[in-house]
Amino acid sequence: MYLEERVEQLETIVVDQGKQIEVIATGLATLTTQMQKGFSDIHQEFSLLNKRVGNLESRMDKVEVRLDRVEVRLDRIEVRLDGIEQRVNHIEVRLDHLESKIDHLDHKMDQRFDELVTLIKSK
Repeated sequence: MYLEERVEQLETIVVDQGKQIEVIATGLATLTTQMQKGFSDIHQEFSLLNKRVGNLESRMDKVEVRLDRVEVRLDRIEVRLDGIEQRVNHIEVRLDHLESKIDHLDHKMDQRFDELVTLIKSK
């Protein structure tokens, strides 16, 4: 009888351990499935991020091209402004020269007028 009780106890233990193994196997399968889904989700997110980064790089390249064009235009404008500035400086010099001539002519006319007045008064 003692052996039968021991065998029965062992059978009960084996059944309990079998149930525990099933629970562990089910938990491991669930965990594995969740991990696979998680990695799949992460992979999709990385794919989306890579696409977005690619789009941003493309847009940045376009912006850089536009900035290069703007820089070229600004360089041309600067050259034109330098030319205009030189022309304005030249015109200012000419105006100063003309103003000096006009002042000189005005002074001469004043002298001539004074001479005329003196001549008229003397007659």
